[in-house]
Amino acid sequence: MTFPYPGLFAIDPTDTQNVAANSELTIFDPADPNRAPISLTDSEGLQVDNPMATNDKGFIGVFYAELDEVGWTAAGLVGVVQSFQGIKQQALTASEDASASALSATVARADAQDAAAAAQQAASLVEAPADEVVATLVQGDTLTQTAGDARWVTNEGVDNTVSVLFNAPDSAVQVAADNRYTKRGELTVNVADFGAKGDGTDETAKFQAALDHIGDLGGGELFVPLPTFGQPYRVGKFYFPRNLKFRSAPGVVYQRIGLSWGGVNTPQDGTSPLANTNDPYSGYGNITIEGGTWDGSVQTEAYTPGGYNCFYFIAARNITFRDVTVKDVVTNHCLDINGVEGLSVQRCQFRGFIDGTADQSRGYTEAIQIGPSDDDNISWGADINGAASRNITISDKCFFGASGTPGTQAYPAGVGNHGAINRSRGLLTGGINITDCDFDGCTFMGISVYTWENVTIRDNRFNRCQLGIRANNFTSAKAWDTTLRDWVTAPTRENPADLTICDNTFTNTVTTDISVLGTTRSGVDGAWGWISDVKITGNTRVRTDAGRTPNEFIRVMLSKRVIVEHNIGGQAIHGITIAASQDVIVSRNHIRDTAQYGVRADNSSSVDVFPASNVHVENNSIIDAGTHGIGVNATLGFEIISNKVINPCRLASATGILFSGSDAGLVSSNSVAADSLPFAITGVGGSGSTNTRVTLDNRIEGVTTRLAALTGTGTSYGNIQYT
Repeated sequence: MTFPYPGLFAIDPTDTQNVAANSELTIFDPADPNRAPISLTDSEGLQVDNPMATNDKGFIGVFYAELDEVGWTAAGLVGVVQSFQGIKQQALTASEDASASALSATVARADAQDAAAAAQQAASLVEAPADEVVATLVQGDTLTQTAGDARWVTNEGVDNTVSVLFNAPDSAVQVAADNRYTKRGELTVNVADFGAKGDGTDETAKFQAALDHIGDLGGGELFVPLPTFGQPYRVGKFYFPRNLKFRSAPGVVYQRIGLSWGGVNTPQDGTSPLANTNDPYSGYGNITIEGGTWDGSVQTEAYTPGGYNCFYFIAARNITFRDVTVKDVVTNHCLDINGVEGLSVQRCQFRGFIDGTADQSRGYTEAIQIGPSDDDNISWGADINGAASRNITISDKCFFGASGTPGTQAYPAGVGNHGAINRSRGLLTGGINITDCDFDGCTFMGISVYTWENVTIRDNRFNRCQLGIRANNFTSAKAWDTTLRDWVTAPTRENPADLTICDNTFTNTVTTDISVLGTTRSGVDGAWGWISDVKITGNTRVRTDAGRTPNEFIRVMLSKRVIVEHNIGGQAIHGITIAASQDVIVSRNHIRDTAQYGVRADNSSSVDVFPASNVHVENNSIIDAGTHGIGVNATLGFEIISNKVINPCRLASATGILFSGSDAGLVSSNSVAADSLPFAITGVGGSGSTNTRVTLDNRIEGVTTRLAALTGTGTSYGNIQYT
C-alpha cells in the first residue's frame, strides 16, 4: 500500500524565514538513523527521483510512499510529515483504543463498586447489634458481653475473633444476626409512620424527621406511599443523609410549598458533610431518588425572580435518579450537579420552565447542569473547590421538553453548563455519556458541552430545538490550588479532548444541528482554545418544514484531529463547514439541497492568523447545492478526492469544486455533473492558490464551463476527461 503526500515545504518551524529554497531534499524513513533515500512514486506508480529539488519557495510537489510517515532533510533542516491516510488510520486507531479504554474503565469501576459494596456489608455486620447469642458462641469474651448489654457495638469495640465470626460467609454468627436484625443501610422507613398523609398541609418537617431518622441509623430506604387523603404531598426544602434510597410509590406527586424546594445533600446546619477533608467527593453520597413527580406548582405558589432548584448535589459519589419527573422549575435547574463523581439519570422527565428574572436573562438555563465544585460561600468550600464532576450517564429515554402548564415553556437547554473553571485537581468535568434521550423544543440548545472532556453523545433525538448540540471551550481564567487552598490565575483557554457525537437525529432544528467551537487566542497566555480528537459520525438531519435554515448542518471551528463521516443532511445554508481547523477528514457524507456550499473548508473570517491545514475531503455526495458543491479557501494542504457533485449552482452561478487562496492541494478522481443549467456552472476552478494539481481522472459533465482559468504558482490541470 502506498500513501499520498500532497507535497511539503522545507521550512524551519521556529524561524519561518529559514527556507530550504532551490535545495536538494531527501525523503527518508524516520526510523533510519542514516537517512537513506526511500523509494517514491507519482500517482501513476512511476518512480520519482529521491533526492529531489525544492523550488524557490522551498516546496516539492505530490509524491507517494510506502510509509504513512516520512522524514525529510534539506539544507541542514530536518522534519517529519504524515499522509492524510496515515492521519486517518491513527485517528481511527485512537478511537478504537479510546473505546477499549472506556470499556476497561467501566469494568474496573464495576469491580470497585462490588468491592465497596462488600466492604460496606462487612462493616454493617460488624456494626450490627449483638445479643446474648453472640456472647454464648464466644465464651468468656467480655467485649462481646458488654456490647450485647448495650445492644450496639462499634468497630473499636470488636476484637479480631468476633470480627472474623461476623464476616465469615454463612457462619452461624452471621446467619443468626441476619435472621434477628436488619443490617445497617437496609432498613425501610415509611414516611407515613412520621405523620405524612397528603392532607394539603405543609409536610416538610415530617419528611425531614424520617430522613433524619435514616441518617441516625447510618442509611436506609425511605418509602413514600400514595397519600392517605389522596392529595399531593406539599413540601418545601429538605436535606438528604448519606446512604439513602428515596423511593416513591407509582403515582406519588410532590408539590412545592414556599419559596425554596426540593432536596439537597448537605447538612441542615451548614457543617461539612465530608468524611475525609482530603477527598472532595466524600460528602453525602450513595443516594438514589426513585419515582415520583416533583411539581413546582407555579400556578398556585408564589416564587421569586431567583427561583429555585429541585435537587442540588455537591461533593458526593454515586447519585442515581430513576423514573423521576420534575416539572415547572423557575429560573434554575431540575438537577444542579456540582463536583459529583458518578451520576446516573435513567428514564426521567424534565418538563416545563419559567424565566422568573425581570429582564428575562436566563434563556440559557439547563434542566441538568453539570459542573465542578465552585462555591466560596460555604464554610468548607476550600476542601472541595475545583473538583470536577466525572462519570455521568444520562440515558434510557430521558425526556426534556414542555409540561403544558400555562405560562411555562420547554427548558432552554436540556443538559450542559454555561460556565467553567480551568483544570483543577488534574481534571476537567468529563467522562459524560448522554444516550437514547429526547430533546423537544429546547429554546437555546439541546446539549451544551462546555469545556468538558471524554464525552459521548449517541443515539439521541432532537426535535425543533433552537440548536442541537454545541461544544464550546471557555473558562473563567481561574483554577483551584490545593496547596494554597485558594483560586489562582490560570490561562483562559483549556484544550478539552475526546468528543464523540454519533448516530443522533435532528428534526427541524432552527439553526445549527452540530456545532464544535474552539476559541481564539486571548487571555493571560495568548493560547488557542483547541477542541481535539472530535468524531462526528452517522448523524441525520431531517427537515419537514419548508425552506432552508440560515445555518449549517455541521460546523467545526478551531479544532484538531477531526473526523466528520457518514452524516446525512441538508436544507441548510451549508451542509458541513470546517473553519480554522487542522488534520480534518470529511468523508462519506451525503449532503443535499443547501443554499450555498455542500462542504466548505476555510480559515474563518473571524480568525485572521490561524493556519487551517491538512483538510481531506473524500467520497462525499453533494446534490443540489445552491452555489459551490465543495469549496476550500485559505488552507495549507488539502485533498479533494473521489467526491460526487451533482447539480450544483441551483440558486446562483458558481463552481462545482472550488479552491482559492490555498496551497499544496490535490483535486483527483471527482465527478461534477449537471442535468440542467438554471445558472452558469463551472466544473472545477481555482484562484490565488499555489502548488495544487488537478489530475486527469476528474469527470465533468453537462456544465457551462468545464475548467476555470487558474491562477497561482505551481497550479496546473492534468488531462481532464469529458463526456
